[in-house]
Amino acid sequence: MFDFLVGNGEGRKIIQNTLPMKISRDQIAVTKNKGKGWKIIAFKEIMYCEADGSYTKIYLAGGEYLTASKNLGTLEAHLPKDVFIRVHHKYLANRYFFSEIHMDDGCAVVLKNGTSLKVSHNRKAGVITAFEKF
Repeated sequence: MFDFLVGNGEGRKIIQNTLPMKISRDQIAVTKNKGKGWKIIAFKEIMYCEADGSYTKIYLAGGEYLTASKNLGTLEAHLPKDVFIRVHHKYLANRYFFSEIHMDDGCAVVLKNGTSLKVSHNRKAGVITAFEKF
């Protein structure tokens, strides 16, 4: 299990009692084994995050995923809103990994690795707007 701390452009923000660490505005530091180790992840490496009860799975571009001991809403509050788009109550996606958007039989965003994320009806307009910014 992992705790996390994020950079938000105004210094560091510690989410849970972890060892202090300098974080830039474009990285997240994930602690491993209750603060006995760290993994630094650039925001640009995070493809999407998936809610898993009280936890969040963070999927990386290299195929790896980490489990953070915070819910998706907590993580979302500290990630850049111009990059990470909430596409569903279960998913938060990095718009730089958007490859396609499917509008047939509901709505889904397909990421560059082929992963398809369902888009909820009430978030569809925001996802389309983010997709059109390219």
